[in-house]
Amino acid sequence: VSQSTADENEALSGEDAVPPPQQDETVEGTPSPSPVVTASVPAPELTRPPTTRAPVAETSTTTTKAPVADISLTAEEKEQIALSILETAIPSSSYAALTSDPESVPNQALDWVLNRDAYPYDWAGLSSDPIDETAKTDLLQRYVLGGLFLGTGGDGWNGGRGWMTSDDVCTWWGIECGSEDVIQARANNGQGDDGDGEVWRKLQSDRTVTKIVLVDNALSGFLPEDLSALPSLTAIEMHENRLRGTIPSSIFELPELDTLFLDANRLEGEISPDIAKLTKLRRLTLNDNRFVGTIP
Repeated sequence: VSQSTADENEALSGEDAVPPPQQDETVEGTPSPSPVVTASVPAPELTRPPTTRAPVAETSTTTTKAPVADISLTAEEKEQIALSILETAIPSSSYAALTSDPESVPNQALDWVLNRDAYPYDWAGLSSDPIDETAKTDLLQRYVLGGLFLGTGGDGWNGGRGWMTSDDVCTWWGIECGSEDVIQARANNGQGDDGDGEVWRKLQSDRTVTKIVLVDNALSGFLPEDLSALPSLTAIEMHENRLRGTIPSSIFELPELDTLFLDANRLEGEISPDIAKLTKLRRLTLNDNRFVGTIP
């Protein structure tokens, strides 16, 4: 679970000073040495965020997945089930790379899901008609986050506790799941219930990824197009890394995204007018990159 930190004297170049943690808020009125690129959306709040680092808690609440029915499927059958799901969930260009290029990140991510990930996928639910939505969400989230790790040099990250293990993705370092009350309960190791067990029940059941916070974490490579397969994402915070290439247009299809922090990377190219599709966007930072062209 991320905790936001802020330093009133920290320049946008990302000096490595971490003051005492405080609630995540946008710093108002802080001078900025470089302009903040803004989105063409209604009344956006466009100020440089406080430097946020992924959580480094010593303990965490592990969400236990209930046992699922074990059915006998061949490796080929599992692959066909996964492909049928991904074909409609990820961008067509990513699916084309998945099915044609064994060295592509999408192909590597699916190989990890099918052959190396020890997580107990619900193949009975995935093969049922209609498909079990919880089983589908589990597969998609692990595929997408596995691709993020593999495509941005995860082995060299500054922090990555839990990533690529069989643990629930909601316990992975820098990943937050569920609504705000669920996130807070998970941060408190399940404490702060409302008296009737409702928050605790949500903590056990709501495993939908809503935030990815990997700030100043030595990410390199390219932003994956497949992030669009996580439609509940409200925040992507990956500033102060070494990401390069363009911003995938698929990210602009995320219906709930309200925070996009990508400043202080090596991103380039033009900023697509499609960024205006992010109708819930409130906070955006794209400065200290290598963009060209006009601001949409």
